[in-house]
Parts: sequence; C-alpha cells; structure tokens
Amino acid sequence: MERTRQLADSRREILARLALAGEYRDHDTGEHTRRVGNIAAALSEACGSNPEFVELIRHAAPLHDLGKIGIPDEVLRKTGRLTAEEFNLMKLHTTIGATMLSGSQDPLLNMAESIASIRFAA
Repeated sequence: MERTRQLADSRREILARLALAGEYRDHDTGEHTRRVGNIAAALSEACGSNPEFVELIRHAAPLHDLGKIGIPDEVLRKTGRLTAEEFNLMKLHTTIGATMLSGSQDPLLNMAESIASIRFAA
C-alpha cells in the first residue's frame, strides 16, 4: 500500500514538473498552470464529480499548454498581435501537447491528453 502511494506521488510530481517545463517556455504564464488545475478541480467538484475524478482533473489540467514547448520563440514570445499564420501556428500547441501525452495506459496521462487536445476558439 505504501509503495503504491509513493508511486502515485512520484507520478504526480513528474507531471507537475513537466507542466513547469512548459511554463519556462512561456514566462507570461507564471502560476497559470497550477491555477488552471485548481480551478478545473473546483469546477469539477461543483458539478458533483467524485473525489477521485476531481483529483485526476487537478493533476492533469496543468498540462493543458504543454504543447507550447513546440512553438517557435518568435511566435510564442511575440509582443504584438499575431498574424493569421502565426495564430494558426500557435493553435498547433494543442495538437503538439496531445501528441506528447498520447499512447499511455495511465488514466492521469489519458486525461491530460484529452485536456491538452482542446482547441481554443479563434
């Protein structure tokens, strides 16, 4: 039982550090990934989700922007308005993130893949 808990804790820590890696690519996000996880968990709880699902969301949601790792700096860090081409490139971060997280049998990574794949509206 203790070993199982340690493995689960290690897995969550690794995913939190992976989300942090995405933050390093986009300095404007700051605590954004953790806030997203906490807000997603609060919303899930308010909708009546079971506690296990709420925690799954809490730990998976911070990986939502992981795909920004694959976006070129000149687009990711551009201070002005993005051109249509740059915006289309930026939208690819959802596909990149989902691809990075795909293929796992782990429920947490599967949830993170689903969240990362959500495209934002133009």
